[in-house]
Amino acid sequence: MSEMAVNHAEHPPQAAGAGGGLWRTCAWGLLPLVLLAGLVYYVMTSGENILGRSPVSQDALQKLEFQRVVLRPNRILLQAINTGPGPVAVAQVTVNDAIWSFTAEPAGEVARLGRVRLSVPYPWHAEEPIRIALITSVGMKFEKTIEVAVETPEMGMASVGYFSLIGIYVGVIPVFLGLLWKPFLGRLGPGAMSFLISFTVGVLLALGVDVMAEAAEAAGRVGSSLRGGGMVTLGFLAGLLVLGGVEQSVPRAASGEEGGPSRKLVLAYLISVGIGLHNFGEGVAIGSAYVVGNVALGALLIVGFMIHNVTEGIAIVAPVAQRRVALSHLAWMCVLAGAPTIAGAVLGGFAYYDSFAALFF
Repeated sequence: MSEMAVNHAEHPPQAAGAGGGLWRTCAWGLLPLVLLAGLVYYVMTSGENILGRSPVSQDALQKLEFQRVVLRPNRILLQAINTGPGPVAVAQVTVNDAIWSFTAEPAGEVARLGRVRLSVPYPWHAEEPIRIALITSVGMKFEKTIEVAVETPEMGMASVGYFSLIGIYVGVIPVFLGLLWKPFLGRLGPGAMSFLISFTVGVLLALGVDVMAEAAEAAGRVGSSLRGGGMVTLGFLAGLLVLGGVEQSVPRAASGEEGGPSRKLVLAYLISVGIGLHNFGEGVAIGSAYVVGNVALGALLIVGFMIHNVTEGIAIVAPVAQRRVALSHLAWMCVLAGAPTIAGAVLGGFAYYDSFAALFF
């Protein structure tokens, strides 16, 4: 018996299924959200059966919301979603206040929460504004304005390379330049380091405010039936789960294990992941801005993001500024914080939707 106790003391049982426990925790955390999403979908699609018919005519509540506008040579491709309570039929399409012929898929009425794709042969001119209006069979009018017309990029190596280069300029390089301040920061005294930590907290708070403002703007463009605010909340909770998962998957120095990463190194990694999530949404904004013509106005938007993102590198390196850190750690931090901008720019350029932007901001 004593021998078994000695063996037990010398070889303590390891935490079985630590990774499985993390996944189970995440699954239990996601379960209420999944059930809530199912309940919301059921209410949205069967609301009349639950609440009864509205006293207002469905025709008066018709609503079509633009999801995507694609410009091809001498042609405009539209995608819209019916967010009203009943079916909608597109009867006319006007471009710059003139009626144009069009083809619709599917033809005829579009069911509630259904999508319709329209093709309009129109000889648009680059860098000129385009005003598009969809008129339903009952005379309801829904408009979309493109401030500066530019051809929508098609998926290809050249376009992917272009958006990737934008992501590198905006995300990776500025974060790398911010990390280069580590030797300078390591020579600062305690007072200056306290100021630096305060500056880091300020940068993170500013990023939080910036994200909330951008998310609110994106949520306002999402169809009312799709509940942009709910998508923002879902994205926020998913981001917290990701950060919590990263934190739990990294061993702690508090465990007393020699060679384990310090709390400050873990904090630097968490800041990198958080900034990377933010920069993904930033990349989506840049890619979509190119599609709608904003980047065609000049490089000012890209330069502004570059200057803004240099401070993110300082925020990442601040917790470990006075410690020796392997270059591999700094390289991974740079990748975690900057590389998502590349993915965001590519996705924003080729598959931008307002609901997508609201979810990832």
